[in-house]
This record gives sequence, structure tokens and C-alpha cells, in this order.
Amino acid sequence: MIELKHLHKTYPGGGGVHAVNNVDLQLPERGMVAFFGRSGCGKTTLLNCIGGLDAASEGEVLFDGTPVTPAATDLRNRHIGYIFQNYNLSKTLTVYENVAVSLRLCGVCDEREIERRVMAALESVDMEKYCRRLPDALSGGQQQRVAIARAIVKNPRLILADEPTGNLDEQNTVMVMDLLREIAKEHLVLLVTHEADLVDLYCDRVIEMADGAILSERENETTDGYAGKNSNEIFLGDLACEREELGGLSLEYFGDPAQKPTSLRLISVGGTLYIKAQTPLKLKLLDHSAEAKIHEGSYKERGARQVREMSPILREPLQTNGKTGRMYRLKGAIQSGFRANFKQVRRGRRMLIAGLVCFPLVIVMVLGAFGTVFNDIRHIDDRYDDNTVYVSSRHITYEQATAYLNSGIVDLLTPETQSYGAAYPMAETEMSFCIGRFETFSEEYGSYFYAAGFMRPHRIMGDRALLAGRATLQNDAEMIITTAYADLLLETTGVNYIKSYEDLLYTVGSYQYWAAGDDEGAMIVGVVEGSEPEFYLTDYTYAQYTIKRSFHCENGYLNDAAHSTLEIEPPARGEVVVSDTALSNRTLKEGDTLQIGSLSLKIALVIPLSERVDPALFEMWAMGEYGSNIFRDLSTYSMYFHGVDITDENAWRDFHSTHNYQRTWEQDMEDLKEFYNDDYAIALRNYSREYGEFTFGAILHPEDLLTVASMLPNVQGGGDTLNGFNTFRTESYYGFHAAGDVEALIAALEADLGSGAVTTPDEMREFLSASYRSNFLVAGIAIGVIVLAMCLSLYFIMRSSLMSDIKEVGICRAIGVSRRNLLFRYLVETLLLFALTIFVGFLLASIALFAIGSMHSVMASVLYYPVWLALCTFVGLLTVSIACGLLPIWSLLRRSPAEILSKYDV
Repeated sequence: MIELKHLHKTYPGGGGVHAVNNVDLQLPERGMVAFFGRSGCGKTTLLNCIGGLDAASEGEVLFDGTPVTPAATDLRNRHIGYIFQNYNLSKTLTVYENVAVSLRLCGVCDEREIERRVMAALESVDMEKYCRRLPDALSGGQQQRVAIARAIVKNPRLILADEPTGNLDEQNTVMVMDLLREIAKEHLVLLVTHEADLVDLYCDRVIEMADGAILSERENETTDGYAGKNSNEIFLGDLACEREELGGLSLEYFGDPAQKPTSLRLISVGGTLYIKAQTPLKLKLLDHSAEAKIHEGSYKERGARQVREMSPILREPLQTNGKTGRMYRLKGAIQSGFRANFKQVRRGRRMLIAGLVCFPLVIVMVLGAFGTVFNDIRHIDDRYDDNTVYVSSRHITYEQATAYLNSGIVDLLTPETQSYGAAYPMAETEMSFCIGRFETFSEEYGSYFYAAGFMRPHRIMGDRALLAGRATLQNDAEMIITTAYADLLLETTGVNYIKSYEDLLYTVGSYQYWAAGDDEGAMIVGVVEGSEPEFYLTDYTYAQYTIKRSFHCENGYLNDAAHSTLEIEPPARGEVVVSDTALSNRTLKEGDTLQIGSLSLKIALVIPLSERVDPALFEMWAMGEYGSNIFRDLSTYSMYFHGVDITDENAWRDFHSTHNYQRTWEQDMEDLKEFYNDDYAIALRNYSREYGEFTFGAILHPEDLLTVASMLPNVQGGGDTLNGFNTFRTESYYGFHAAGDVEALIAALEADLGSGAVTTPDEMREFLSASYRSNFLVAGIAIGVIVLAMCLSLYFIMRSSLMSDIKEVGICRAIGVSRRNLLFRYLVETLLLFALTIFVGFLLASIALFAIGSMHSVMASVLYYPVWLALCTFVGLLTVSIACGLLPIWSLLRRSPAEILSKYDV
């Protein structure tokens, strides 16, 4: 049945220990075979290799031709039983369950069949009375008998007994060996021992070992067993007896007369008999659970005694489902996990568990704070236009740029500025949309939402498919948006009544460069198909805004008749209307030529404003000259009152009292009245009560305005200072919006200017990606440190749990519990720990962030924690938790069952 072929087992380290040295052996179907020798000769190692508790270094062990290895779980469970010197009973299971688990691992599922066989096995070893006790309530001999019952309950063909009597007294040794001798009549029992008397009295074959090799083999004829007397057996025939009749009660006393009790009371109450005796001896009650046995007559020699036989039930074949069973199921795994981590835990573990609640709180908060980085990365393709290529004005002239525009491969020439140390121009413009305020019972909501897109003139929109509204602009206060831009708006609205493109119609957005104003907005009137986030304005509005943005003007100084309350004729193309306060060359007059860059314009009208405006206003409050490089003869001044409403006398006096202002409030108000009544209302077009500012400028025909807007990069120069304030040096770019294939445009520009002069969409994307990496790295490091601390805490908690249960793990592996089932147990424990700690912290933090985010849409610029990020965070925390929780048990289960039992001294 068992065949060993050239078996070797070597342990590394210290020059190597050859524990099993070239063993060749064939073992019979039944009988008791002893491996005998001194300690350290390799007996236990050989037994472990035979039973699959350890893997051989070389050679193989065959069981009916099938290799026996630690991986052969099914073979070990069904056909091999184990009896250990230290019993190896699970302390958390009753006697019944310790025996029943052997059947469950074999695949027996019928609970009635399990009960029948378990009780038969316990009766065979005289332990059926203790089936509900825990192992710690039993003596050493009783525990060993339970271990024997566990081994024989599945009727295995091979039983391995490793020093089964090493921890027993003489009487229990005899009892255990009698049982093994009886089992060996129908099974093969391999016994490891160093006790010569047991070998001689009980074993059929003796194999003596030394230094890992077989020294000798012999057959043994004297196997009648030991004839010692069991101290738990009392023979009444060998004791003196005194009898007495008391009122129908028969009393018998056996033993030494000098030790009999001097007082004895029998009390029967409620079906219970109470005995009170006055005696120097200890009392034991002989009931059905007593271990002592009473025999009539005198002691007989061992050869004449009857030895308990195995129950016929245990000889029946097992009825299994054909699969290897499991020791741990969901309910038991949850109970063991809760018991290990939440019942009577030490202070150190309680602190680690508290940390597991706090770590995800911090992680979620950090993710919310740095979530804007994730959002930027997610929308990185919306930050640049795939159809726009940029060329610095250092590499191309205005005439060259307009040649591309006239060639038809470019349909829009946009001026852009690289500033504040950026590597490339950022062309997107943020729009601010307001849909009013509304209140609920508990709080007030301000419904502003934002999205950045690319401003385009309506003339290049083409015939895009219309999805909502209309595709025409009826005035300068309207705009049309693409579906890509509409999707961004729908994502950031924060209100549940804006869900579709139709819901966005007639919403007013502001695109003023510095701040939102009523005169710097447009209303959405249509949504068209488009993969880029673009919004289309009238050609004039687009040109006016482009000039403002290029010069960082808070209020535009180039005004159009359509936006003014002028009572004069608007200028024709090639003409300009200008105020005398805006002329740097005050000798210019109507009919003269005003040079704006390379564009010559005839002055159609000069509005005399200098006679009505106090020069001190310009001297004290002028921020400087805008456009001196583009307008050779035109200067533009702006007067500011720094957010003070000058129509409010008290506010006016509070502000000007600190600036030694010489004029009176009445004088300023008189000027205002004069301007209000002036026929030339242009000077008041951009007067703002909120900011208290005047702006003076020039008026051009819309076509001339577009020309000026497109020539800005060529004529605008950078500077170290702007309006008296230190700034970064700027560099101007031309943006070429491809009318067709952008790759063809890139090829044409690179052919004319060289590849280094052209900034492609791919380079824009790389630049944006690089700008996000540093922020992403900071967020990643912060989250990584917290996650590492969480992982370490979880690892040490699970490792602590494993170390406290490591003996049970070793026992489970030894009796045949699969690695998968043990991993399942600790997976359930990890998930339980995750659910009661990490998930609680994650849930609390997520609810808090969702609540904060719903307070106001402005929080979107500070916190970004959408549902998809919350789900990703949950999956990430769960994955990391499972990995860290299973790491200790996974590392342990890489060892063989024998290594677990010996390495950790269980």
C-alpha cells in the first residue's frame, strides 16, 4: 500500500541537515509498524513525509501508486488519520466537533450520518460521555483518546501516530496502546516512538533508524501488550466489605475500616440525591460520566481482560459528495473574526482599530481637497483645442499669418498671450452662469456654476447639427454652445432641475476677464454638435473681448455703436470715433489719420470730453496708458474709486478722507449730472455704480475691430511692468484654427517656419500633463503615506490575530484543512474588520464631503469628490485591505503543515 522510493529530506542552514537519507521501504496493508530510534534520528520527519505533512527534498511517497504531498489534500483527508503527541485538538471546538470536522473535511454532508459515526468513534474510545466538553476540560489521556477518535472516525487506511503516549502516564499509555493495537487489526498504524517496551509489546514490525537512514528491520512476535493494572478500575472482590441494613436501606462499605466516614447523610429533594460525608478522604460521585469503573470480584490478569473493540459503524464506507469539505464556513468565520478583533482585545490592538477608522477619514478628505487635480486630469482634453496650432510672433509676421488665413486652410486667427511664466498660451475662457437664488426650508442656495471653454466667432461655426434651441444669433448678447461645452456645464450645475441641453437654454453666462458684469454676458440660445468645448458669439463681441483679454483691460475701451447710447452716426469701415481725452497726440482733429498698428483710420469725430472732466481725476486715479504699442496716437485712461460707490456721500467721504482728496463730493456729483445730460453718452457707457469707474475709448467699425484683434500678437510687446505693477514678461502667439485637417496645417507651418516654431495640440497636452504631475505627485505622496500607515495597522492587527490562532492553523493544516479554506476564513475576518472600521470612516467622510459639496457650487473649485471617485476610493481601500489582511496567512501557508507545527513551537 505504501511505497517509499529513494526518499531524502534535507534542511538548509548550518551545512545542511540530512533528516531522511535515501529511504526505500514498502509497508503492508495492516498491522502496527514502529519507527524506533533515539531523538533526532529522523523518525518524525519520515512520518511527516509519508503522511504529506512535509514535502521530501528528493524521491517520492506512493499511496497505492498515488504520490502523497502536502498538496494532495483529498488523499490525505480520506485515507490518512493523524494522532499527535500534543493531541492537537482545537480548543474552541467541543469534543464532538473536533471529531466531526474530520468527516466534514472528507466531504460528508449528512449531519445525521456525521452524528452516528462520531458517537460510534467516541464510544470506541470510551469518551461518548464527554462529547459536549471543550478539550481544556479533559485530562491528557482523555484528549489523546479524542484524537484517536478523530483519526478513526473516517475509517482511514493509514493511521500515523507520532509519540502518542509521550505525555501520558502509565495507565493512559496502556489504554491508548490497547486502542491502537485494536485499530491495527484492520488498518496500517505507523508508530513513532523511542520507548523500547512499547515496541516490544505492541508492534508487529520494528524499523530502527539512525541519522536519517534505516539501520535495521525486524518482525516482532511478542505483541500481547502490557498487563499492568489500570488505576481507574476498582475490583470490589479485592477490598474488605461491611454490610448493614437500616430501615430498608442497604449500606455497603468497601475498603479500609479505619478510613470509613464517621458521619454520612443522604438527602433526597426534588428528584436529586445529596450526600454529605464527614471524612478525611476526597469524595467522587460515580454516575454515568465518571471515569472510574467498578468491577465485581477480584483483579484478573491483563490477558484475561476484555479490550474495547471498534464499533462496526466505523468499518462502513464513507458516504461523501466526492469533494473535499470545508472546516470554516461563513457563519463560523464571522464568529471567529469578531471574537479575535472585538472581544477582550488588548489596548494596543484597540488603538490600531481606532486608527483604521481615522485613516480613511483623512484619505477621503485629502482626496476631496486634491480632487480638483483628478478632475483637471479627467478633463485635460478640454483644456486645449485639437484644431488650433500656436506660433509665436517671434517666428511669424502679421502678413505671413494673414496669408494662411486667406489661403483657406485657416478659418480663424486668434491672438493669445503667454504670461505668468507659462510655457504656452492658455486660450480657454471661463464662463460664469447664474440661474438665480432659491431657498429650501433649511437653507439658501446660490446657483452659480462655471466651465471653461474656447470663445469663437459665430462665422466659423459652420453647419453643425443643431440639438437644442436655434443656430442663429439675433444680437450681441446671445451665444451658441457645443455639446462638449454643454456636458461640462451639466456636470457642474449642482442643481437637479438642469439635466438636459434644453434646460441650459436662455441661461445667461458672463465672460468678462476680471469680473462678471451685466454688459459682459450672453445668453445661451442654442446647442450644436461639437467635440471641443466651444461657445460662439457675434463677430464683434468676439473681437472686442479678444482685445480686452490681450491687454488685461478690466473694462474695454474699444466700443461699438450697437452697445452705446450714442446719438451720433456709427463710424463706417476705415473710420474711427474718439474722445479728445483718449488722444495722446492732442493736435489730431477730425479728418486726420489715426494709426493703429499697421491699420490707418480716418478720424470721423472727436468728442470733446476734456473740458468737462477735472484733470486731477486723470493725474491721481489714472492707472496708466493701455495700448501705447498698438495705438500710436491713442491713449486710454481709466479712473477707479476702488470699489466705492461715489453716489454714496458717506462712503465717498470715508474713502477720500484718507487720500487727501481735494474735490468735494458735491463737485463730483455735479460732473456726473453733467455727463448724464451730455449728448455724448459714450463716456458713461461703462460707468459702474458697483466699481465707481469711468472708461474712455474709441469706436471702430466691427470689421476694423476684427482686424485689430487679429493683428495684436504682431504689434503688442511685453514689458517688465504694466500700469505701474511688476508682472512677468509676456510673449504673444498667433492661434491658427484649422479649417480642415489640422495635421496638414501643422505640416505647412513646419515646412515654412521649422518644427521648433510650431506648438501642436500634442505639445499642449504634454505641457498640461506636466503641469498636473507635480500636484498629482503631492496628492499621491500624501495619500500614499496615509494608506501605508493604514496598511501597516491592518497588517499588524491580522498578524496579531494569526499569531494568537497559529496553533489552530497548524492543527487545521495537519488534519487536512485546505489552504483555500483557511484563506477564506481570514478573508471573512478581514472583510469584517474592514466593514466595522475602514468602511465606517470612509462612509462618514464621504457623507460629509457630499454634504459640503451640496452647500454651494463654489465648493467645486475647492473640493471635488464625485460618486465615481468615491466608488474608486472604496474599491481601492477594499483591495488594499484584503491584500494586507491576507498577507500574514498567505505567507504562513507557504510552509508545509509540519513546518507550521514545528517552526512556531505549537
